[in-house]
Amino acid sequence: GKGSILILSNGEFGERLHKTSVIHNKNTHLLELPWGKPFDLTHVAAYLAAHKIDVVAMVHHETCSGMLNPLAEIGALAKAHGAIFVVDGVSSVGAEVVDMEGCHIAFCSSSSSKAIGSYPGLSFVIGRKKQFKKLKGHTAKTTYLNLATFYAFLKGHSQTPNTPAVPLFFALEQALTNILAEGVANRFSRIRARALVCVNSISNSRSLRRTCARSLLRSGCRLPYLSVICATGCAKSPLSSMRVKDVLRARSFRSAT
Repeated sequence: GKGSILILSNGEFGERLHKTSVIHNKNTHLLELPWGKPFDLTHVAAYLAAHKIDVVAMVHHETCSGMLNPLAEIGALAKAHGAIFVVDGVSSVGAEVVDMEGCHIAFCSSSSSKAIGSYPGLSFVIGRKKQFKKLKGHTAKTTYLNLATFYAFLKGHSQTPNTPAVPLFFALEQALTNILAEGVANRFSRIRARALVCVNSISNSRSLRRTCARSLLRSGCRLPYLSVICATGCAKSPLSSMRVKDVLRARSFRSAT
């Protein structure tokens, strides 16, 4: 559409979100912070009060830093200023709580792989029905990624507008079945418990803390602003992947690359 879009960026994928938005809408605003720095909610609120913004977009989990951005707070600000809230949940959906209703999220994008645990190759957008219906009133700037077309085919034919990758759909269905069989709350609790073990181990180890020159853990960041999926750092000296695996193996960790 022709509305104003505000991108909140504090990491690599926020930067990418901004670049993508500029291609499709020149009326794109940017509030940018250094990687891993939390958003100042008063600053965001002041910006929304000073500008007419129609869409606020943000990455939930920035894998470049392990930062988990606050959905509820930003969603509330967007609603209070008459904007819809769009979330990139590619790496968080399936491991972190994403409350579409409670956080006033209009659209949330994600992937079949990452935290859901299926094969890579599928992406999807979850959204409010009334927001999908509104898309028909906007001129499409892409053919294969036209959400209005996808929604129409879903409602009218239970199908995608293009040839579907059937094996990937079956794999995604099985991954979702596995999550439901375990129980969503149980899954989140299990993942969070393991994350806390890792966070506490790193925090309590001098050698591991010295290894990181810049990281959220070193700066004192903890849950809920630290994702349960990954914690990142910057090594003071170059490390080979084999060295990292050897150290992890010696500490009874398994790694996959």
